[in-house]
Amino acid sequence: MDNFKLKVGDGNSFKFWTDRWCANTCLKEEFPGLYRLSVEKEETLRMIYEKKDISGVWILQFWSSLYEWEALEVTRLYSLLVAAPAISSGELDRAWWEATSSSPGLFTVSSTYKAGEGCLVPKLRTSRLVYHTSRLFEWKR
Repeated sequence: MDNFKLKVGDGNSFKFWTDRWCANTCLKEEFPGLYRLSVEKEETLRMIYEKKDISGVWILQFWSSLYEWEALEVTRLYSLLVAAPAISSGELDRAWWEATSSSPGLFTVSSTYKAGEGCLVPKLRTSRLVYHTSRLFEWKR
């Protein structure tokens, strides 16, 4: 769902490879080859973030030396990580709903309907079962 985002706080709640914390992208899905080679599959964002070197370069560990095409994928991953949100020790990680303009971050049924209007959501008054607007919500009449 495009309106559901993860906001990085201290990085302790988000898994580096599997959560959509960076540019709303699941790194495991975007870089499946690197994920397969990763030693740190279950590490949190915080654990990997703390391994960055003094110049701010992410240090990732892999089971074997990388082939040239895999090294190119690492370069592409690093270019995505350059724009990644920084960890903030004073804040907790959280989910954020962007579709509500009146109360940013607050989920409402009407904001979901408005965000999906004309797309995947059929008219509520004409349907007995409303299609899934996401994997998270299902409404029945």
